[in-house]
Amino acid sequence: MTDISIIELARIADFRLGPLMVKPSLRQMMLESGEEEIVEPRVMQVLVALARAEGAIVSRSDLSASCWENRIVGDDAINRVLSRLRRIQDGVGRGAFRIETITKIGYRLLRPDEVNTIKTLSAPIAAEVVTALPINSSTTPKRQRPLWAWIAAAALIVATSVGIALLAIRITATSRPTRIAVLPFDVISNDPTAQGFAKALNEQIVTGLNSSEIPAVSSSDAAALRGPGAADRIEALGVALTFDGSVRNDGKTISIQVHVNDPVQHVSIWSRSDQGDVASLDALRTRVTRTVVSVLACSNRALKKNGLTDAALLGRYLRVCDLFVNEGDAANPGATFELLDDLRVLTRNAPGFVAAHSDLAKFEAYLAPLFPSDQAAMMRKESGAEAARALELEPNSPDAYLAQEMALPPTQWAKREELLRRGIAIDPDWPHTNGFLAQLLLETGRLRESTTYSAHAAAADLQIDWRPAAAWMMCSAGSTGDTIDDLRGRLAAAPGDTRLQWSLRECLVDSGRFEEAKAVFATPLPPKPYVTASSLMDRLIAAMISKSAGDRDAARRDALALAAQPGPYRMGDAIQALALLGFLDDAFDVASNYRPGYPMTGHTVFLFDGRTAAMRRDPRFMPLMVKLGLAGFWRTSGKWPDYCSDPGLPYNCKAEVARLVGKN
Repeated sequence: MTDISIIELARIADFRLGPLMVKPSLRQMMLESGEEEIVEPRVMQVLVALARAEGAIVSRSDLSASCWENRIVGDDAINRVLSRLRRIQDGVGRGAFRIETITKIGYRLLRPDEVNTIKTLSAPIAAEVVTALPINSSTTPKRQRPLWAWIAAAALIVATSVGIALLAIRITATSRPTRIAVLPFDVISNDPTAQGFAKALNEQIVTGLNSSEIPAVSSSDAAALRGPGAADRIEALGVALTFDGSVRNDGKTISIQVHVNDPVQHVSIWSRSDQGDVASLDALRTRVTRTVVSVLACSNRALKKNGLTDAALLGRYLRVCDLFVNEGDAANPGATFELLDDLRVLTRNAPGFVAAHSDLAKFEAYLAPLFPSDQAAMMRKESGAEAARALELEPNSPDAYLAQEMALPPTQWAKREELLRRGIAIDPDWPHTNGFLAQLLLETGRLRESTTYSAHAAAADLQIDWRPAAAWMMCSAGSTGDTIDDLRGRLAAAPGDTRLQWSLRECLVDSGRFEEAKAVFATPLPPKPYVTASSLMDRLIAAMISKSAGDRDAARRDALALAAQPGPYRMGDAIQALALLGFLDDAFDVASNYRPGYPMTGHTVFLFDGRTAAMRRDPRFMPLMVKLGLAGFWRTSGKWPDYCSDPGLPYNCKAEVARLVGKN
């Protein structure tokens, strides 16, 4: 019977796969020649699961149980890990093992006969593992070639459907330990609600770190890091930062204070407070976890070689992450300027810290469209200089190319695609270049191709959760069934997560399941004195359910009112609603005034999803594409949109573009 117990890498003894020494606690694979590779925790967990099966078949559900702690996990996440293991088997693991796929059943690991049996240690200290097997102590490990270990980055702007995160950095050596210890919360008020909330929050944060591949010590080890001897245990476990906090309940409100501390320099480098109604603890717990995981993940990059060893600079960098997570939509101009100024301070005081240059480049390019044109031009100029500096320090920086792509005018689809593909060529699994390329493909009508890159973005185990945004993109491309099931599973684990709720409602509308879409938000959002995208969606859903003329007219009025407000995003939402309701004349009237925008201000994705299908069959659609510049891109690049091959389309796309361009 297959062992499906949860794999804790710190408890797994070193073992051999032929010539390859595998050290799970260090996530290290090493040959006697000194050639080695450091792998992500999830990759090592899957290797251990396959190896301990001793040639038996391990199913996907077995892997989910032992490596993902029985959480719902999509095929893409498992496929990504197996793909990385297969790259390793052809690299440092050549001749040591091979992974065999048993179609529709599972996987097994084939290895030489002399492999040692994997044993689970009763003691958790990884240092004891190293001495358990005979190793040639005269062999000094050294790297024969550069090795990649991609570390999670900073924070996602949730409000825009697609995210942006920080730079992945090449690791050649560490300058200090990188593990994080999440200590138990102090409960100030002596009541069961506060105690239960504190325990659940602690567990959710640890789970979030583990699922995001952020090195963290086990909860039992973290609990022992207070009191006498704590300093020695911190050193033995390789703890770089500790996280703690307090919880108080006054009967109506739960108040939380959290801290990130440098245990070596004995200073607190970041803190944050939050509070929520006792009746809405799930939403509060989810919100705090998302912020904490993002900020703690940000610290990993700063602790690596050429990172930040000064506590003051590290604290400033964590504040940048915090500001972008919580204020990144530029709704608070003061916070936006503080974020950019902090990054400028970091580039001056830590000029070799690549992430500061890359982050400043991306944030300025991303936020520039929200500012007046003269200020936006200055921001893009500085962004270009910082992206160039990041590439000078680290030529293989996918996010530097992402920053350059963001600074281009939105209708330069060919050049934007070239830069994004250049970033993906450097690291095919890097989620942020994958995610933005998926969006660009949707913008240009190539929905089928976009799903591949959406899946890559969603499969990455980083602290930046691309899955809500990727789910929206997958549903826009017509892949609704499995995506809806996955979103429901994630909402069950994180009730009250508004990002997941938003994506689920969008997907349900895309699939025509309007009754279910209506039920997603159990508590309606507070009404506003003007039409919003959310209130229009409520009207649209009601009209699609009732099919009454009165509801349809009410939705039409709200759509036209929303379209009259400034901003391409609002126009896109209005056009979708009008097209789905059947008001095509209104939809084309609004679209005639539409101009493609940046990710922060609007894009053309809505023109190619299921809600606007009736527009694409209308003879007015291709002239609109000529006006927006998309037809010219299709003609010169030869990359035609999917809808052009739809059966029953009343015109030939290529002939129609040739006719229309010829007329002009």
